[in-house]
Amino acid sequence: MKSSLIVFCLLSLCANLYSQTDTSAARFFPAAIGNAWHYRDQPVKTLTRDSITAGNRFLFFDTSSVPEYAIDSALHIVQYPTDPYQRRLRYKLNANLMQWWIVSDTSFGPPAIAARVDSVFWGSLFGVTTQMQAIGFYYAQLVGDTIIPLNWRNEEYLAAGFGFFLSFYDPPWVPNEELVGCVIDGRRYGTLVSVRDQGIFPVVPISSRLYPCFPNPFNPSTAISYFLSEAGKVDVTVYDVLGRAISNLVDEAQDAGFHSVRFDSKGLSSGVYFVRLTARHFTATTKIIHSK
Repeated sequence: MKSSLIVFCLLSLCANLYSQTDTSAARFFPAAIGNAWHYRDQPVKTLTRDSITAGNRFLFFDTSSVPEYAIDSALHIVQYPTDPYQRRLRYKLNANLMQWWIVSDTSFGPPAIAARVDSVFWGSLFGVTTQMQAIGFYYAQLVGDTIIPLNWRNEEYLAAGFGFFLSFYDPPWVPNEELVGCVIDGRRYGTLVSVRDQGIFPVVPISSRLYPCFPNPFNPSTAISYFLSEAGKVDVTVYDVLGRAISNLVDEAQDAGFHSVRFDSKGLSSGVYFVRLTARHFTATTKIIHSK
């Protein structure tokens, strides 16, 4: 009887936690008027107004008279919707894992660009645990309705409740865009520079983090990228499923900021491995899969 009561309480607790967690697709692109995003080395972008035309919601940022995004009822996010030369279907928020869509075709010259949801996972951003998506963009060949991916182009990451927060392009495998602060539904996160006074709001600083490795699965190598909130001794080690250290990639003092190291699987058998990052008071582990 006691064990049944314990199980019931645990199930009730899980159900309650789940009911409080908003993972609906629309949360991956929060678009309330007044929301603002600050990406490293870029000015703050504030969503200042919108308009509805033919069922599409057009979003305007700062003082621009041209919409930067449009959202339709299917949660398709079109960037530069009124520009026929730059218009692209950047995100399909309701896309399933590994589902492809055409970002831009060859109407104004090849190559086409296609995208898919490469992975869905849970992560932490500004101290908030939330669901995340990794969107892979690829140069592709279009044969009728068939998308044939050719080469990887870049990877973008979305976080529920925050939107786009990180992108990687070609080597050296360091983030191209990194969200350092934002205002979502009136709440401030991270470091946000005020356009009005260029002052810094006293909010929670960015914490250290270990980013998802890319590519994953991989062969023969993958990029391991991480952000350090403070300088200190850093250790990055790859382990097998038995907990044996396979390769020590980093064992040194490093400055605060972004870092990236490549792991080469030469001589290793196919299977699951784990990357462990230890930096002062921060420890994180991520799974990687070597596939021959």
